Amino acid sequence: MTNFAKTVSIKRIITIFAFMGIFLFSSCETLKDEENTAVEESVAIFSEEATDSQETDIVIPEPQVTEEESRIIEPDMVDSVPVFENFGEMDYALFLETNVGYGATLDYFKYGIYGDFTSTAGDGENIYFLLNEKILGNKMALSTHKDWADYTGEHITSITPDLEWIISRKFDRFEDIPLPWYYLEKWYRNGEEVKTLDIDTTLDMRQFVPQKTVTGEYEAMSEQKCNEVEQMLDEIYDNLRAYNDFCEGNEKWVCFDEHGELLAVRKLKNETGSIYSVYEENCIQVYDISKEQIEMLCELTLPKKEMAWPIEISQIVGTQEEGWLVFSEGDTTYRMNYPSGDIEELGEFMYGTTYSPDGRYMAYCTGYFYLYYCWEFEDMKMEEYDLYYEMLKRWDAIAPGWYVKDLETGNTTYIPIATWKLDDRPLYGGRCIWIEKDKLFEIINGG
Repeated sequence: MTNFAKTVSIKRIITIFAFMGIFLFSSCETLKDEENTAVEESVAIFSEEATDSQETDIVIPEPQVTEEESRIIEPDMVDSVPVFENFGEMDYALFLETNVGYGATLDYFKYGIYGDFTSTAGDGENIYFLLNEKILGNKMALSTHKDWADYTGEHITSITPDLEWIISRKFDRFEDIPLPWYYLEKWYRNGEEVKTLDIDTTLDMRQFVPQKTVTGEYEAMSEQKCNEVEQMLDEIYDNLRAYNDFCEGNEKWVCFDEHGELLAVRKLKNETGSIYSVYEENCIQVYDISKEQIEMLCELTLPKKEMAWPIEISQIVGTQEEGWLVFSEGDTTYRMNYPSGDIEELGEFMYGTTYSPDGRYMAYCTGYFYLYYCWEFEDMKMEEYDLYYEMLKRWDAIAPGWYVKDLETGNTTYIPIATWKLDDRPLYGGRCIWIEKDKLFEIINGG
């Protein structure tokens, strides 16, 4: 058996035992029948033609919280914190995926759709439930951490900006325990199912990579091109993939542009090639992946800092000649032009940062898994531990969730995402897709 196969086998065993432990811990509670989690909702239909007498009204299911669960969640924030209060008319909505974490190093994800039509974070979750019902035909009503973490039914996990492509997942189970690494993925195009995949996320990066065509429509990147990119990343990262560090959900150090033509890659300049190692120098490479032969366009050296922090790349926009990308190094987020290397500091603790297609808005999440766990660096010096813990204090002071900034007015809205309070870890990260609001309304208002 190869080292790679051994690693995968070990991870599967660890996964099963981890979830057996969760099952034993929760066996004293009455298990919920997932098929009965649907709650009847009273929702007024969104419509641009609505009159004053047709108010948009979203009724959010009351969070069902047991006394034991109340120590690890903050459900009141979902309904009480107003969002997008001082924002005007927006052309785009935000499809947000948030990795809330789950105990030790396990993951679970929450989803929501937000914009100028949402008044609270609960509204965004409810609109996400409506879209699932329209596309997949299933009703969802998840309010607590336990509801979201235990849910294994089919649900939407990705989408193209024009909503033509919608990707869903249905997770596997061991006994009555969900296994977040093994799932069935379905691709829908204009509401019709076109592809089904049986996936183990410990082995591959995200399967569906959208690319915008010259006509403005979106296609799925070809399997051949995805394989070519993966082969290139195998060569760049050497043993990273063999140890499951580079896998779907954790591929923050690579980023495709929306056309599927450019790829930004965080390159390690060290001998070990490990994501958990401190290294002397970091750089980002920009590749042209549109041609038959993948070509590196430029290599950008990043600012020298007091220590080497984990890096994530969240957006790249441009052409083969010039453009810009957004990345975070440690607690700081930057926007850097290529090939010039000109750089602008955007702020602190802004992970998954993306600009809207019209350039007016910027969205970011407060969590990044690899930054939180960088204390596992084997060769971190004592003074670097001090820097890490000082950074952690500042990080803990920030309200967890998503922030959206109107760059014209300076107004910022906060979308609260309650963290898993079992062990005071922050959010593990997030992903934002800017979607066309009009297309969203068309689907929700459809028959």
